[in-house]
Amino acid sequence: MRTLVRSLAVVSLWTMLAPSAAAAMTAGEYASITLDANVLVGATPDMINASLSCSFNEPLSRAAMRTAIMAKQRDLQTIIGTAGTVRKIGTASIYDHYNTLGEIDGMFTGSVNYVIHNVKPEATASLDQKLDDSGCSTTWDARVFRFGHLIREHKTELMEQIEEKKSVFEDMLGLKLEKVTGMNVYGVIDTGSNYSYYGNPYDPLSNTVLFLLTLSITYDFGTGEKK
Repeated sequence: MRTLVRSLAVVSLWTMLAPSAAAAMTAGEYASITLDANVLVGATPDMINASLSCSFNEPLSRAAMRTAIMAKQRDLQTIIGTAGTVRKIGTASIYDHYNTLGEIDGMFTGSVNYVIHNVKPEATASLDQKLDDSGCSTTWDARVFRFGHLIREHKTELMEQIEEKKSVFEDMLGLKLEKVTGMNVYGVIDTGSNYSYYGNPYDPLSNTVLFLLTLSITYDFGTGEKK
């Protein structure tokens, strides 16, 4: 599994501008620093949906176009079978067709959108190709709800990042960062700066999603001991 490590540190503005000021604080004065550690991992989603955008580019009569649009949902449900449930989103659109002279010729094209709810994970690999063959554009929507096991699996790597940055700021401040005043762990599906590099964050072939784990720890250094 490919793992990309990213990290950052957040400090009070005055500390960034004048770190020597920390040494001048009196006992009991409160100031804090928050350190974050991040790891990008592959995760198995807890829920999978798919959005479909289907176009009808072959010109048909209005009645035939309506029939084709109605038949598309039945065709999709046949393809999907028991692996999920197809629902139409909004209303279908029907457009005038223009001939090679740029004139309306009395024929029509159309488009319609669908969503597939709760796709069975074991079916995503085969459905991905079948949905492409159906003439519809597919966008997968994966959700991760439970990720405690990922935090445990990568806790050593996360804490190493925290300890490394803590050591740097202890040297900068001349104080030991020992008193923890807050801690949080959270995760999000990564669709940000890495999206263009990795492509779609969900891979239906392996049933995995790119997931960014974050550990955040806040230290009080206003009452810290001199280092």
